[in-house]
Amino acid sequence: MRRMNRILDLKYTIAVLAIVGIIGALLSWFSGLSFWASLAIVVAAMVLNGILAVFEDDLPGGFNNPMSEYEMKSAKEERMKRLLRIRIGMWVVIVLILIWFVWLYFNKSA
Repeated sequence: MRRMNRILDLKYTIAVLAIVGIIGALLSWFSGLSFWASLAIVVAAMVLNGILAVFEDDLPGGFNNPMSEYEMKSAKEERMKRLLRIRIGMWVVIVLILIWFVWLYFNKSA
């Protein structure tokens, strides 16, 4: 059983590396950046996405920390405001990254 888990882990690792390589190549082709710079951007984006997903899932009401609606309403108002600011900040960062990618696409050298 242990050997089977290693093989599955290796398959997933190879699949993720292939996907990262393909996305990096596509980004390089569309943006005109070098392949290695594009690959670094994709790897950084995937790592950041994983960190943000785990962080958001651990927040109250998230996937890993479910709360009932009654508990959400009874939570302190200041804490809810702080959580809302964190979530809004995360979405602002994501939108800025998307705008940057669009800017790279339209300003690539022809």
